[in-house]
Amino acid sequence: MPTFKVRTYEEHVTVEADSIEYCLDGISLRFTTGDKVTAGFSRYLWVQEVKAEPVADAPVTEEPVSE
Repeated sequence: MPTFKVRTYEEHVTVEADSIEYCLDGISLRFTTGDKVTAGFSRYLWVQEVKAEPVADAPVTEEPVSE
């Protein structure tokens, strides 16, 4: 699930949601997961999606086979 950082006039908030919707008034937004609104902001300064760091694959080691 994507994670977003939101900076409001009062605080920094981290929100996990499936999608983000910018409302028609231009100054508010909603975060939704499925068909439910999980967060909403009437005024905000910026929104940034936090990209997950790629995880390096663990090296594969083969087990010695005894005969």
